[in-house]
Amino acid sequence: MLFSLPELLLANLVRRCKAKLGDNGQFLPNGQSAKSGLNKSLQDAATINSLMF
Repeated sequence: MLFSLPELLLANLVRRCKAKLGDNGQFLPNGQSAKSGLNKSLQDAATINSLMF
């Protein structure tokens, strides 16, 4: 059985979300705080994998 893993660049995965502006000029929630937590876990996992192999 063969498995193929796509080559994903970590730099592309950990980009920040673009800001969303509402009609009145205020910023709208865009989920950046959730993405920030995901970015930290991705970078931690990449660091651990690079140390193990």
